[in-house]
Amino acid sequence: MRVGLVYLAVSFVAVGLWATLDSRGFYEGFPGGGRQWVEGDGPYNAHLVGDAGAGFLAVGAVLVLAAVWMDRRVVQAALAATAVHGVPHLLFHLRHPSDVLSGADRLMSNGALAFGVAIAVVLLVAVARGPGDEARPS
Repeated sequence: MRVGLVYLAVSFVAVGLWATLDSRGFYEGFPGGGRQWVEGDGPYNAHLVGDAGAGFLAVGAVLVLAAVWMDRRVVQAALAATAVHGVPHLLFHLRHPSDVLSGADRLMSNGALAFGVAIAVVLLVAVARGPGDEARPS
């Protein structure tokens, strides 16, 4: 449980920090490694990128607290927030494939989004079925 929460938290916080602190760099260079997945989706908008980054940070903060506290309700809230954020994000990308991304980049992008959603849903089901107030095992 804790490993999954930490994985999700690191993903959300990393994206959120980058988009919030360097919105232009995020727009031009996400996900890194010479790839540019955001830039092809329209003109740069600092406000929009910064707000999206803040949303990632908000979900990431709740995931961090869930991983540290391992309180059942906090874990459920964090995983629900992750799923509520992730499902529409994934569905958007599936319905609107980018013309500027290669097939491999689309597969990696959609695969990463689907993987995050799957982790959140699987862990949410596991914590709902588990006993007690703590979301163990870790």
